[in-house]
Amino acid sequence: LTVFSPIPTDARQKIEKLLDANNLIQAEPCYKTVNNLHLLDVSFIDIVLISSPMGMLGLPFLTRTKGFSAKIYATEATARHGQLMMDDLVAMHTEFRQFYGPEESALLQWMKWEELEMLPLALRERVLGKVGSELGGWMPLYSSALCSSILLAKCNLLLNGTAEDHGLKIILGTYGFLRFSIPMFPEATLCSAPFIYTLSVIAITYTSSTTLRQIFLKKIIAYSPVAHMNLLGTSMTTPVPQREEVLGEYLTSFRPMAKLNKACSIGPLCCAERVWNSLEGAGMDLALVHASVAIAAKITEEGVSAADVKSCMQRVQVLKYAEEACYNGSITIKAFSSGLEIGSCNWTISSPKANIGHVSSSIFQSETAMDFNYHALQGCDAILYSDNSARNILGNVEDENCHFASVNSDLSIKSDTDNSWEVIGEALLNADERSEEMEKLAFIISCAVDSVEAGGSVLVPIGRLGIVLQLLEQLSLSLKSSNLKVPIYVISTIAEELMAFTNIIPEWLCKLRQEKLYSGEPLFAHVVLTREKRLHTFPAVHSLELLKIWQEPCIVFCPHWSLRLGPVVHLLRRWCRDQNSLLVMEEGVDAELALLPFKPMAMKALQCSFLSGIKLQKVQPLLKILQPDFVVFPEYLRRHIGPPNSSSSFLGYSENQTLRIPNRKELPELYISMDLATQLSWTKLDHKDTSIARLKGELVMEHGKHLLHPGNEQAISSDTRPLLHWGAMDLENLLAALQKMGIKGSVEQGMSDAGSEIASVLHIFEPSKALIEVKATTTVISTSDESLASLISEAVNTILNSI
Repeated sequence: LTVFSPIPTDARQKIEKLLDANNLIQAEPCYKTVNNLHLLDVSFIDIVLISSPMGMLGLPFLTRTKGFSAKIYATEATARHGQLMMDDLVAMHTEFRQFYGPEESALLQWMKWEELEMLPLALRERVLGKVGSELGGWMPLYSSALCSSILLAKCNLLLNGTAEDHGLKIILGTYGFLRFSIPMFPEATLCSAPFIYTLSVIAITYTSSTTLRQIFLKKIIAYSPVAHMNLLGTSMTTPVPQREEVLGEYLTSFRPMAKLNKACSIGPLCCAERVWNSLEGAGMDLALVHASVAIAAKITEEGVSAADVKSCMQRVQVLKYAEEACYNGSITIKAFSSGLEIGSCNWTISSPKANIGHVSSSIFQSETAMDFNYHALQGCDAILYSDNSARNILGNVEDENCHFASVNSDLSIKSDTDNSWEVIGEALLNADERSEEMEKLAFIISCAVDSVEAGGSVLVPIGRLGIVLQLLEQLSLSLKSSNLKVPIYVISTIAEELMAFTNIIPEWLCKLRQEKLYSGEPLFAHVVLTREKRLHTFPAVHSLELLKIWQEPCIVFCPHWSLRLGPVVHLLRRWCRDQNSLLVMEEGVDAELALLPFKPMAMKALQCSFLSGIKLQKVQPLLKILQPDFVVFPEYLRRHIGPPNSSSSFLGYSENQTLRIPNRKELPELYISMDLATQLSWTKLDHKDTSIARLKGELVMEHGKHLLHPGNEQAISSDTRPLLHWGAMDLENLLAALQKMGIKGSVEQGMSDAGSEIASVLHIFEPSKALIEVKATTTVISTSDESLASLISEAVNTILNSI
């Protein structure tokens, strides 16, 4: 997003020079996704696993792709937090779009090659990539279904005095229907009447239901008049009995309707004036009412049918930690906490062939979210390691090589001598990381307090919820100890919902927060700050309530971390020349490029790096505890993962590469139900220490396991089952067994009747005739004497194994 301009500037200079604000792209922003996503065949994707709320932002780009039908899994907290972030992004983008206006051309103007060639080299590499192949990854933002946050922002504008123009248009439109449309086009009005009042009834029901759940007066004022206006539309087009005394003077002012049924007319026209009079008598601001209707119509027109956010959320199946989800009966999926954010997780994927564990960005000990549950990944055949935070810290690894090596060598020595996994576990859970993070937060708070004491304000556009909650907690303590009464504002379209969301999810929080719940204390400090009226939440910078209580210096938390969207743009323009003010940014954003539109800047900027994943020196000890057969990791980590003395096989993967992982399980496992196992009748073999039994059941796949059930057929007793023989029949032994029974015969060697293979034949001639023919794969016994057949069967049982 930093390649786009958040504010209007002068025309760009079409020459190559030092990068300045005039070189930024003056257009509605697009968003960088997977390269050539539109060329991928997404129909081959079966499952999508989302590990963090930030990952939810890219989901609509995937779900709206043609042919996408995969199953999507995310934790309940991730799905809710991610949906709020998407709604907020849509609201901020809509504000941006209202400023620039929608792009009319299917091909965005800035994407034309002649425009791209004019970009400075730094911007061109960000847009096209180093090899010029990443232009296809830019996509327009998804839309939102009747976004209430957009409506609320409009309402704020209306309350500030811009409603008269909209209200006048609505009044004139209604008057035009009453005065011109109905008298001049009676037949067309009659034909369209059912369509009009059907839509009006739907709108009345929808807006009234939405109004019931609102708690803010602005939203109530915005939604409820829509129902009133649709009620008026319904009254104008609903057929009612025609009575002279009701219509009064209106009948004399309209032309007779030639083909209209005399028993009805189009609406009680005299009621229109009564509706207006009743609204005016109740003190309702008609301009505001009509403007709200115009806004609702405008939002509906802008694409309610293309509700990408709502559509993708309907596809998501939410899970709790350790809850099983079975896909197609063959794969079992579980989510376990990763410690990064509230609701973020790692995954285990179990199937009859292999068990796979996926490790995303994780933190062993967290101040807000539940700690990293790495024990749940033990026993996996393969570990897919995809902690993207490692790419950001690789630049610092070279300076820490000695520390990196010493930590791993100490761990390996301890584990070899003590032979204890607890030693490695304690090393992974050491408190150094937590104390380091607390020192960073304390430094930020000290800088913020210094700025406030100097008369400046503090702006914090950080997107990670856990960091924001910790900063609020530290701020409350520091301001209280310094005896500073400085207001704290959280400005976002989802601010109030997000703060309320953190108070109803104790099962996703760390043990410290859960203990606070059990003791009756607030989970987070923002609850106390709000109760003491030191923390205020507002949906937009132009909120009327915010303007009433606004005071400086202050501390503001708001989106967006790119400094291109949302309230941060307005506040930066206000404070960028104040040398006492402070901007707190999170690492990962190019600060030089992000601050370009606001230069020259006197405002102090503090860019901080927070722990966002597993440190590289802890990866090898973690893998030593997990002990997988295979470790699959990004190729750029090859020098930092995979010690030579490890028992695991390490496989690196790159983009656009298919990696095949061997399967070390030679035979799959079969689970037999208890009901079927009790029916088994075992027979011990003669020359082997083995027992054998026959069974019949129904083979099914459940929760990633092969299961054998009795089936729907009635169980057959083992006494009534016919014997099943196996093995090769020796005719000499069979003849000896028959002679003991008084049966005489002779053995001959010859060809089969078909003459295609060699067969051994036993001719029985006393007491009656019978023929036994033994081939390589079959044995045929022929006789017309039933008693002789019974004796032969008994003889066969004595020389062959049977069950």
